[in-house]
Amino acid sequence: MIHEKILIRYITTQFIGGYMASKIGGTLLFGLGIGCTAILTLLTPIAAKYSFWMLLAVRIIEGVFEGVSSTSHVELS
Repeated sequence: MIHEKILIRYITTQFIGGYMASKIGGTLLFGLGIGCTAILTLLTPIAAKYSFWMLLAVRIIEGVFEGVSSTSHVELS
């Protein structure tokens, strides 16, 4: 269930990421996406210790940033 939530957000935000990358630039969006994903990954064990719902929220938000950053690299080339 946890992996499903990150995958759903990852898939649905790819279109948004492509649009945002064309507007603000792929480099900035890629850096923000990877940076936020890294911070959220570090917070995952703390969220899991706190509650299941907190873990779920962190993973959903992480999926949003991964989806946005995965499509922004197209603007880099």
